[in-house]
Amino acid sequence: MNDPNLFYIEGGLYKYTFQEAKVKAVVEEECREFNSEVLNLFAGKHRLDVEDEFRVDLSDEFEPDHCGDAMGFLKDAGNDKWDCMVYDPPFNERKSKEFYEGRRVGKYTKMKDSIVQCLNPGGKIVGLGHEISNFGKGRGMEVESLYVVNPFGEIRPYFISVERKFAA
Repeated sequence: MNDPNLFYIEGGLYKYTFQEAKVKAVVEEECREFNSEVLNLFAGKHRLDVEDEFRVDLSDEFEPDHCGDAMGFLKDAGNDKWDCMVYDPPFNERKSKEFYEGRRVGKYTKMKDSIVQCLNPGGKIVGLGHEISNFGKGRGMEVESLYVVNPFGEIRPYFISVERKFAA
């Protein structure tokens, strides 16, 4: 195992993650490695500037390709596989309730297992949140790059983790 690449970004923390231009740019750059569709499981308001983005969101307000919860989408995906996924759920249960009109988005353990099953070997997940490794070695993933985003003030830093699935 190689040590992950480590990067530092100064930028804000907003209701919609990709309001922060520096964070959006990093995620887009990480996704451009593949010339295939990028699955964005918690798409939200902002579209990514990538070749082809498939957007999943609970709210039809943002015109997703699939309107509904991410776990339901993954169950319906069947044998569909992706090379790159963006995993940007609400950072915690309180924010989940606040941003999704009282609906509880839920715990993510089962969802993470399903996400990895839908990822091609050698593919990667670009995850955002307060955890350094969203998926981990136990699911066959290895942290390749880690971005620390410092929003300053009373808000704790958050991370962009880039994890790659071990080749089969």
